[in-house]
Amino acid sequence: MKKFFLTIVLLLLICSAENLFAVSLSIPPRPAGAMTGSQFVSYIVSMSLEEREKNIYNQITMGNIPNFYRTLCPITVSASIGGSVRSLTYYVTPDFLAIGSDADYFLCPMTPILAQQVADYLGCSLPTRKISNDIWTKAAVKMSPQTINPSPQMTTVPVFNDHNTMVWTQRKTKLAQHPLGSLVAGDKKDVVITPQIYTMPPPARVAIYGWHKLDGSVWQPLYLGHESTYADYSHGIRLVEKDMILDGQPKTMAQILADASLNVLLNDEGVMTKPYYPFTAPPDVMPFVDSFPAGGRHLKSWVDKFTAPVLKTFSPVSPDGDGTVLVVMDASGGADTTRIGFLSDEDYYVQCDIYCNYRPALAADGYERVGIFLRDNGNGAFEHTTGGGGFCYGMAWDSGDGRLWCFKSVNGVIADLNPSPVYRPETAWRRFRIEALGNNLVFKCDGETILDVDDNTFSKGQCGIGYHEYFKTNSNMLGTYADNFRADRLTIAPVYTPTPTQSPTPTAAPSPTPLPENLIKNGSFEEGFTNGTGNFWTKWEAAGSSAITFGVATKNVHDGANSQYWARNDTLAFQGGLYQKVAVVPGETYRISAWIKHQSYLAGNVMDVGYDLSGGTDGMGTSVVYTSLAKTAYNEWASYTQTVKATGNAITVFARAGHTGTTGGTSAYYYFDEARMTRVEPQPTATSTPVPTATPQPSPSPTKVSWGVY
Repeated sequence: MKKFFLTIVLLLLICSAENLFAVSLSIPPRPAGAMTGSQFVSYIVSMSLEEREKNIYNQITMGNIPNFYRTLCPITVSASIGGSVRSLTYYVTPDFLAIGSDADYFLCPMTPILAQQVADYLGCSLPTRKISNDIWTKAAVKMSPQTINPSPQMTTVPVFNDHNTMVWTQRKTKLAQHPLGSLVAGDKKDVVITPQIYTMPPPARVAIYGWHKLDGSVWQPLYLGHESTYADYSHGIRLVEKDMILDGQPKTMAQILADASLNVLLNDEGVMTKPYYPFTAPPDVMPFVDSFPAGGRHLKSWVDKFTAPVLKTFSPVSPDGDGTVLVVMDASGGADTTRIGFLSDEDYYVQCDIYCNYRPALAADGYERVGIFLRDNGNGAFEHTTGGGGFCYGMAWDSGDGRLWCFKSVNGVIADLNPSPVYRPETAWRRFRIEALGNNLVFKCDGETILDVDDNTFSKGQCGIGYHEYFKTNSNMLGTYADNFRADRLTIAPVYTPTPTQSPTPTAAPSPTPLPENLIKNGSFEEGFTNGTGNFWTKWEAAGSSAITFGVATKNVHDGANSQYWARNDTLAFQGGLYQKVAVVPGETYRISAWIKHQSYLAGNVMDVGYDLSGGTDGMGTSVVYTSLAKTAYNEWASYTQTVKATGNAITVFARAGHTGTTGGTSAYYYFDEARMTRVEPQPTATSTPVPTATPQPSPSPTKVSWGVY
């Protein structure tokens, strides 16, 4: 996405408005074994609304949308503003949001709560009423609205599917002239954004509009009569890329809607300062990452079999741990688990640090089995016979003899897939990992492959941490001590073979100018973390602040694969951040830059980046020069750049964030990434060459937006 923004500016400089180029959604490739639309309908047909929307979000974030839906369609509008004609180009999805393949897709109604979460994840917005009208005007395929008689069933999946079939039957008649990927309108109503979302009395509402008829009139005027938990067969979700081009220059949708003059390009209701539905945290989806900090598990969707696991301070500390571990155990004995994920999860790995406490002296009384599992059928029984028994693959270790199992459990009957027993008869933290890709299973311990085997017993399911004790005396039970849990998808990267063409001999290109050396170490947080803090950085908390959780984020990133986050999952006020002290040469000039963003509605938001020319390490010290970026829109990356002259041998770079109020939200997360400090080379003495005009700095570049920590 970030590269798209730079590319779009360059291309607009050389292309006319008629020669627009392809812009695509930033979303993973569709997995080879992903459900078709019909299969997904069957999968969700009996689910509650809450479970259905969690599974819709999971399918979208894993990339299960049709390929034709990924390439966006340009819309160009213009208006006379202040005596000048202003031209705006933005990009929209070709049809309403669908799940499945090109050959079999399901146009998927959803509540505005989920629609906003999906839009945030994809770096998009929902349309306004004016955008809906402009899309219909530009659409190559104008569909005739098809209705179903009102009934209580119109909010159910079977009626959703009936309407999907009706729409597809009409769409097929236009495929020869307008193939999939052409801009379509008229097949659904739009879920839209409007300033009225925030002026209507409770409860929260959904705004719907459109379903344009062939004569251009609308079946559905703007309507906010339904609650925000409502969605029926007629509702569709159209996505609008937030990053736009105004008169050849990059602008965001939020900037245009908030502008007293420019808003008319996108909205017919005036200025809109909140172009989104109220925030609700999205479901947990892969990658699942939980370091089990003292303040509570990061992930909210853990399902505990019998007893809620406890967090405990423990030594020795696990690799990459912070001294707090999760203990899975039912004190009454038997088996217990905690699990996460979806029953539809197929190709992924699960990994966790497990403390293996070797106690052969207790073998006469029994032993306990600790480990992890995946592709569980939702029973969460590990390898126990309780409640129908365990159905899963797992990796486990026995405390009595140190046996290391690579197993499958069917009806709670364990079968070791190892051709002969494997033993690790020592006390130690061990990193267990299972990779499941198709029928292939790979079991690893501390990076060593223990077993690589094919088995087709289980193809999909949840993952988690398991415990089973076999003691005669319950007081000998310790439980499964777990830390640094992670699960993420596995995919086979497609191999593209370009068609060879005859090309002229290229002219030698000049070598690119190398980027100046970044004096900040681990500025993009790709060089590891220790106890939740990026290596070479130091975390700090202001005096009187509530305790802060620090960790690695893998979704909310501006550059590379990781960023640093700090947060609390409650409303208690806090303030803190990071710093790094950098050696410099007195009298020389340096440029400092970084990116930071917040996910918080809590009052008194604080979000700053700054520097201390004295090389101090007090984040609240008077010698720190901060620039406030707190007014940046929620979940939008804000850029920081300052040029300073060193007065001593060190400059300290600071990031500071938190909140002073306790109302307006439920949690606060802050993300920091791509920090740089470079030496500014002295400018040569001026000659007769005219001084060039300064190049305008672009607006903050977009990245894939994703709510939540990871």
